[in-house]
Parts: sequence; C-alpha cells; structure tokens
Amino acid sequence: MARKKYVTARSLDRTATRWAKALRPWARRRPLPDLRRAALLIVDLERAFADPQGEAFLPASRAVLPRILALRDAFRTAGLPVAYTRHAHRPDECRGSMSRHWHWLIREGTPQADLIPELAPRRGEPVFRKAQYSAFRRTGLARWLRRCRTDTLVVAGVMTHLCVETTAREAFVRELDVIVPLDACASSDETLHLGALRALANGFASVPPTGTLLPLLRPAR
Repeated sequence: MARKKYVTARSLDRTATRWAKALRPWARRRPLPDLRRAALLIVDLERAFADPQGEAFLPASRAVLPRILALRDAFRTAGLPVAYTRHAHRPDECRGSMSRHWHWLIREGTPQADLIPELAPRRGEPVFRKAQYSAFRRTGLARWLRRCRTDTLVVAGVMTHLCVETTAREAFVRELDVIVPLDACASSDETLHLGALRALANGFASVPPTGTLLPLLRPAR
C-alpha cells in the first residue's frame, strides 16, 4: 500500500480549502444536522496507523490529529458522547475476506492494536474492537448509539476510503444523519481520500471542515 505524505499539519489549512472547493460540485447543499443529539466516533487511531513507528503508518494521520482532538474536546465540553474503534483480529478472525485481500492483519493483543496515547479515552467513552471496515459489524456500537439517543453521527479517523467511509455509509442506511469532517480523517493517498469524500458528500453525509462544526458544539450547562 502506498502511504503518501499528501498533507502536513502546516499545509492542512490551505489543503482543506482546496478539498472543500473540489467537493462543492458533488455535495448536496443542505443545512448541517442539529448537533444537540450527535455523537463522535473516532475510527482506528491506533499505533498501526497513527504512530510513526506503526507497521502501516499513515503520515496524513498526524496532520489531521489536532483537528480530531479538537472535535473530541468540543464534544466533551458540550456533554455529548464520544466513542472510539480499534481494528484488531483475534485468531479465529484471520481467515476471512480481510486476510485474503490484505495478506496482513493487525492482531489483537499486540501493541499495533492499541489506541495512540493522545486519545486518552475517559471513563464512559467506549472503545469498540472491530475486525471489518464497518464499525457496526459485530460490535456494540448500534446499541450504544440507541442508548445515547443519537440521531447524528460524526465520523473521524482513518482510513477515509475504507473504515471511515464504510461506517458512514452504514450509519446513513441505519437512518442516522452523518457528518464526516473533511480535515479530520486521513487515508494513504490524496486521490483515495478525495474520492471517498466526493461519494460521501454526494450520497451519504455532510462533509464540512472541522472549523464549521466547532462553534455549533455548545458547552453543556
């Protein structure tokens, strides 16, 4: 897999402006969903992908990490739910379609499957282990969202064209409003990143910059 450094923390502002312009012809022009019943899902920011020493390190993950952390902090301040996923395979899950396609898997119980320390989930913020692209597949995510009375899911993390996109699509099919911040997710290549965002903006999700969302996340009283 090619892992290109297509954006850095320093270039992200101007790059995100370019992405927003590129997405505009494909996006459905509608107001953003109300965030008062939103939840944030941070997808697969684990050592394999988001640590420079990770076996499948994505350089762009470090560029977008501050935006993801800003979203997490804003959701916490607003008293809104936050959850995380880890992609990791147990021994009985190593013979399926993922192994046939990738020939390399993140194994449960190894350091590669640990979330990066910057995330520091708080008590009450669940971490869902998954072994497929969708965060809904054989996890407790759907039940947790129902308990939280969530009607809008904000999806951030990696990779845009795989687990982020698949999770966002399934959330839409499950009748949730979906938001994928264009500068709070990352992929292995800019073409894949933008291609996924175009498809999501056209058929499944609102795809604004993080800076548009933050003022809408009002502190809890």
